[in-house]
Amino acid sequence: MITENDMVKLQEKVNDAENDTTPFAVVDTDGNVSVVGDANKTERKSKDYVVVYRIPSEYKDLLPYGEEIVQGKYVVSEVNYRNVIITPRKDLKICSAIMKLLPFLRDVLPNGETKDRDKNEISKIISDWVVKDYIIDAMYDLVASVIGIDDFMKDMMFYDNVLENVFQILTDFPEIVNESDFFIAQLPSRKEKEANQTN
Repeated sequence: MITENDMVKLQEKVNDAENDTTPFAVVDTDGNVSVVGDANKTERKSKDYVVVYRIPSEYKDLLPYGEEIVQGKYVVSEVNYRNVIITPRKDLKICSAIMKLLPFLRDVLPNGETKDRDKNEISKIISDWVVKDYIIDAMYDLVASVIGIDDFMKDMMFYDNVLENVFQILTDFPEIVNESDFFIAQLPSRKEKEANQTN
């Protein structure tokens, strides 16, 4: 399903998102929230997404709405989700999904810096079916978390449509990548703080 070209494009979208100047919120290890970037440029964004589902016909009543096309035992439906926003609860789920994707796009160097994986590394990574499934699951999680789709319906999304939506989400909400990067960078201090609190 996922190709080397898909992964390279995903890597490019993540890099574009990281270089975007959209302000983003961060929470330090003490729970203090601050904004990185120009706080005057923060805005509440809402975006629209189309999700294509392929669902067994006996579950078609679970489809929220949308045009349906019957294909044998299945119903294919395009559902429009309007005015999608990122809420604090979604933010945690989104961060988790992005954290699952990043290790497949980047290599961590001994000094803690990261570098993009080259095409050969990406090709080797996606040749492993278990790893490929893990990457695809993370993309499904990202789309479902942003749009607000439950686990059952998440599994019914068409892969090609999921990939399109991942690219669109990274373009529409680039700040989610920087928030995830900050959270990842804070993990060692968070763990150290937790260890000190339990002693």
